[in-house]
Amino acid sequence: MSMMNGWKEKELSRVLADSSPSSPVSKLGNGNDSPIALSETNQTARPLEEIVETSDPRCTHTQLIKTANKDRCLHNNLITRYSKSNLVSDALRVFHQIQNPNVVSWTALISGYANTNISFHHFLSMLRHPTLPNQRTLTSIFKTCASLSSFSFGLQVHSLSLKLCLSYVPFTGSALVSFYSKCKLPYEAVKVFDRIPTKDEVCYGAIIVGLAQNSQLTQALSVFSDMLYDNVKSSMYSVSGALCATAELAALEQCRIIHAHAVVRGLQSSLVVGTSLVDGYGKSGIVSDARRVFDEMLVGMNIIGWNAMMAAYAQQGDVNSVIELFDCMKQRGILADKLSFLAILTACSNVGSNLEAEKWLNCMSSDYRVEPELEHYTCVILALARNGQLEDATQLAKTMPFKPDAAVWRALLSSCAIHGETKMATEMSQKLLEKNSQDDSAYVILANVHAAAKSWGAVADLWKIMKDIGVKKRSGRSWIEVRGEVHEFLAFDKRHERTAEIYSKLEELMNAIMKLGYKEVSDAMLHQGEWDGKEKALWYHSEKLAVAFGVVSGAPPGKPLRVVKNLRICRDCHEAFKYMGRVIEREIVVRDVNRSGEIHKYPNTTKDQVAMSVNDIVTSGAKPLFFLDYYATSHLDVDLAEKVVKGIVDGCQQCDCVLLGGETAEMPDFYAEGEYDLSGFAVGTVSKDSVINGKNIVAGDVLIGLPSSGVHSNGVLDRSGLTVKDQLPGAGIKLGEALMAPTISYVKLAGRIEDVEMRRTFNLGIGMVIFVSPEASDRILGEYHGSNLTFRIGEVISGEGVTYQ
Repeated sequence: MSMMNGWKEKELSRVLADSSPSSPVSKLGNGNDSPIALSETNQTARPLEEIVETSDPRCTHTQLIKTANKDRCLHNNLITRYSKSNLVSDALRVFHQIQNPNVVSWTALISGYANTNISFHHFLSMLRHPTLPNQRTLTSIFKTCASLSSFSFGLQVHSLSLKLCLSYVPFTGSALVSFYSKCKLPYEAVKVFDRIPTKDEVCYGAIIVGLAQNSQLTQALSVFSDMLYDNVKSSMYSVSGALCATAELAALEQCRIIHAHAVVRGLQSSLVVGTSLVDGYGKSGIVSDARRVFDEMLVGMNIIGWNAMMAAYAQQGDVNSVIELFDCMKQRGILADKLSFLAILTACSNVGSNLEAEKWLNCMSSDYRVEPELEHYTCVILALARNGQLEDATQLAKTMPFKPDAAVWRALLSSCAIHGETKMATEMSQKLLEKNSQDDSAYVILANVHAAAKSWGAVADLWKIMKDIGVKKRSGRSWIEVRGEVHEFLAFDKRHERTAEIYSKLEELMNAIMKLGYKEVSDAMLHQGEWDGKEKALWYHSEKLAVAFGVVSGAPPGKPLRVVKNLRICRDCHEAFKYMGRVIEREIVVRDVNRSGEIHKYPNTTKDQVAMSVNDIVTSGAKPLFFLDYYATSHLDVDLAEKVVKGIVDGCQQCDCVLLGGETAEMPDFYAEGEYDLSGFAVGTVSKDSVINGKNIVAGDVLIGLPSSGVHSNGVLDRSGLTVKDQLPGAGIKLGEALMAPTISYVKLAGRIEDVEMRRTFNLGIGMVIFVSPEASDRILGEYHGSNLTFRIGEVISGEGVTYQ
């Protein structure tokens, strides 16, 4: 095959170099006098129904033979029909019956053999004929070059298209953009795209898809935005490409925006767009939205869409849902393919379910006639490794019917690091280096294993080896989406215009989590020399900078911060985010190259309704017993509902009451998609003689004020002229963040207060005020001195009380 390709490339070079007077290439001018038969290119063949009313090209061919019809247009049409019927040998027979084939004839034949080496043979024959190609000919050849990875041949065809002045017309230009994109040369694709003077929806679709497929994700979204700005109508391909970029970036807001655009354009019913939406929502961690799109397109959904939905569940490690969907697909008569089984095995791998993984691997070929490939075995190896069965995992890697690739050895090496297997890690590192001596992960992961064992000499040796042979550690990159815009960060990154704020907030967060018990995971750092002696090296990893930016950037309060990283998230960042989620009181979701993972959840709003209800009960002297909630939404989102109920449960636990039950209502005509309302009430008991009515308050009692959480919104926005985006005066947060701060539960919050004192407590609308004896006040104020949680605000004196005029 390579010899054949080499011959074709040399033959094309010879044709292009031929400058004899008879050579068609030598006759090229500025493009206006090119001998391309445009009239024939654009001509429309007479309907074949005039000859015979039949859809079978062979019947039509028979009539042409019987009538001795030599019409070239009809023969060209017949070649195309044979090709579309996958009868290319018959198409070739018709072609040979044409006495003087033109460019349309040649193009029909070449297109019929698209994606095969034979199309190259016919293309060279056309040039020797001599007939010059037109836009459609070049487009077909570029597609074949991309499909067969014939890069050298494609370059020479590009050279020919330049001589023909056809490189940058939209039709050929789009195919050329796709060619360079599929050859993993996105920058060359951009160069071609930029030189196309008049860009249509096909051009934009080609470059957006190409950039997304080559991991130029932010640029793909930028081009999509430019397309809309230039008033070029989007196609299902440009929308699909943009959704692919949002999926890899986990850019949920962008995904929703593009989804809305697809609905407006009427593209949401396209299988291509629908599958991309499922993939986009799935990789953003919003499986419920992915499932909603999937269910809306269930009728007519192909295997690609089913696989995308199963992959969304697999990413979350939801084995049961993946298998349930697989069974449903089977019942509908859709045959599973290798990607279907890859989704099942990936789900098993993500949760370390090695027995389930082995069962599905073994039944693939026997029950479903799908032969396992390397990727399927890799999932089982990972499942074993995650379950701590490193010996079994290594044995499977060595005995499986495929030669392990770098991904297998790297996965085993990472598992050795997690389980502290130094000896086995050294072996896996050597295996990985045998695949690629410049693989930085072989050194970095092994160094982390030695660092965990406090073998700093071995760490230093590895660092020296890397430096001596010129191996550089790959830079980690993290992305976060805030208000529809994606921001990128590197470790120790100072490129962002808000760098000072980001670093200040990150230091504040790190100091706060250290007070909560966070300790640096020292083995997450290769060696102090890696960072040239920088202090607090673990503080400024790219994912931590991204989270800090999310906090200072005014990301909507209560919404999760979603970060995507190009490398595996380190153990220190994973540990830090557990505490950080508690500090910022919101969910942090980080997705790395391995899977999507919700690092920490800490919902506030749902706890508020419990705290406020219970606070009102406490002021009557009652003990809260149970709480009932009411949850109303447009459509029930099970994943969101789970988070809401989790917050209510947390609130009930903090307030020492029981979540007895509740009610859920779906009102699609009342609530917008994604909106929901919460309400509820608490029930408590108090004996009649213990109800707080002020009868126990005596002169000398001290008034202690407990501060209200957040800021009071009554009239603030209207009177001050502030907006929720403005800085709160005297505080380092936005006004909107302050308004959304969680409500404090005041159930004995001030400390060990006796029941008799609790009965004297009532709500004055400023948070909470308690009336206590002088002795109790001394103890309370002493315990919380300097904490800003308690204030002496007065004392009770004898008098006639308050009078109103």
